[in-house]
Amino acid sequence: MPRQRNHQVFISYGRGEASSPRAKMLKEFLENAGFNCFLDVDNIITGEQWKEALLSALDECSVMIALVNDKFAKSDHAYGCLAK
Repeated sequence: MPRQRNHQVFISYGRGEASSPRAKMLKEFLENAGFNCFLDVDNIITGEQWKEALLSALDECSVMIALVNDKFAKSDHAYGCLAK
């Protein structure tokens, strides 16, 4: 179970896209540098209300890093937490 802590960095990425492995690598790099990071697959517990967990984590973070690809940049879809 992930331990609860305040996160400094929120990492956003397109689920199921090539960004997912890059997001994990970025989180590992930042945490090795001493930052507390939020990444949904590591910090949301099964059964937890994921939308609320995402918004809460986003509110508590000082920085959000969005991994954006061409598909995302060209889309007019309101993407979850990025739309907030």
